[in-house]
Amino acid sequence: MADRHSVVLISIGGVVVVAGAALISIGVSEVGNTARALSSNGWFDLGVAVVIAGVALAVIGGVLHFRREVEGRPAGPAAVNRALWEALCHPAGPDRVAFELCHRFGDQHTFRDFNLLRCIVTNPDEIPAESDGTSRIRQYPPDFPAAPRVRPGRYRSEWKGRISDGRWVDITSATHEVPAEDGDGAADG
Repeated sequence: MADRHSVVLISIGGVVVVAGAALISIGVSEVGNTARALSSNGWFDLGVAVVIAGVALAVIGGVLHFRREVEGRPAGPAAVNRALWEALCHPAGPDRVAFELCHRFGDQHTFRDFNLLRCIVTNPDEIPAESDGTSRIRQYPPDFPAAPRVRPGRYRSEWKGRISDGRWVDITSATHEVPAEDGDGAADG
């Protein structure tokens, strides 16, 4: 069951609990100061049953949600739709360029499909450098061990993600043109 379904169950459970509480309050107001037992009031009994049902829905939704968090969603090469991802390049300070992995629709939850991200940057001299981590933004050269200095030219960035079974899958790649240092830094190409 997908994550959004567990959130819907939790939400519906909350609404049902509120409705049950309203029924309980009707039952309490009917009994008022009479000598009748509260548990013999139909509104009260119905309200308690509805509250229990709402709590059960919320608990089921919570269990599904947190079970998914612990187990992780199975992902595979078919689970990565490359059209939904974008590799960006922008200035990050003097002698630095930042490479960034973005989901085109801003869905930050999709990053949970990967327990590790790998960014491979190939500089204009065709020298590749790798950086592994959980961040979707990497500073070049500081985050890339033994990477050469930034210089003008065409850079290529590739992003891969490690999924729950330990395999690496391709996410996206792009080519970026880094202009000569003129105060503007890097630009997407």
